[in-house]
Amino acid sequence: MRGAFAGAKPDSGDRQIAFTTAIVLLAAKMAASAGSYGGAEIDVLSDSFAIAPEDIAGVRRLYDGALGSAKGYEPYARRIHEMFEGDAGVMEELIGVLLRVADAPGGDGPKKRAFVGTVAGLFGFDASEFERLETIHERTAAGLDASDDMDYLKILGFSADTDEATAKTAYRRLVVDNHPDKLIARGVPAEFVEQANEKLATINLAYDRFRQARGLA
Repeated sequence: MRGAFAGAKPDSGDRQIAFTTAIVLLAAKMAASAGSYGGAEIDVLSDSFAIAPEDIAGVRRLYDGALGSAKGYEPYARRIHEMFEGDAGVMEELIGVLLRVADAPGGDGPKKRAFVGTVAGLFGFDASEFERLETIHERTAAGLDASDDMDYLKILGFSADTDEATAKTAYRRLVVDNHPDKLIARGVPAEFVEQANEKLATINLAYDRFRQARGLA
């Protein structure tokens, strides 16, 4: 990735490199945990996130090295959490990318999803928060035109009795945390913007459904 492996600005380069490296290494460890050695995960990563042709070889070397390494991923995941702690949108984006890569064919699918759940825990997300991220991922993957039955409360992190004022404040915070421009400024490489846009669209639609359900103008 050009933004992550070459040419990154000094003020953002370290975080961009850390973000992309985390995705590649964790994707490899996820594949190994699920017995998937065909490279489908790295193919999804390469195809889905606009990796520049000149960077693909570097990504694959990193992936293959992690796939064949006996080193555990937990200490690295914790270091990533420390680097991005406080940046809720960035941490959620990391999990969102891993969930997308986990959908790659090959290996044990439930084990891949369980791996992502474990990483989410290391990143500081509890079970309910990870379930919310899974719901966002699944609804975004299904497409906005297939969202009539979307669980908008879970996507927004609201309860059935969340009042209008609380909902508005929480929604605005979600928009700020997940706005692509803000994510890039905090270290998410530009190659991942499309996924961020799709997630934000899902959040916006969920909030529209919440307002409709409450009869709000």
